[in-house]
Amino acid sequence: MGHEIGRGHETCPGPNQPAPAMMQQIRGLRGCHPNAWPYDERGDYLHGPPVP
Repeated sequence: MGHEIGRGHETCPGPNQPAPAMMQQIRGLRGCHPNAWPYDERGDYLHGPPVP
């Protein structure tokens, strides 16, 4: 669904952070925590750096 709304793949934003929903988590978490929800408790979109 993320690709359909214009989102690209992202990577871990930093150690112990929730993994972005657009991170290919099956390939490893790179220090992030598993996460399937795209927003935090305040409703902010969880994102990380784009994958080149």
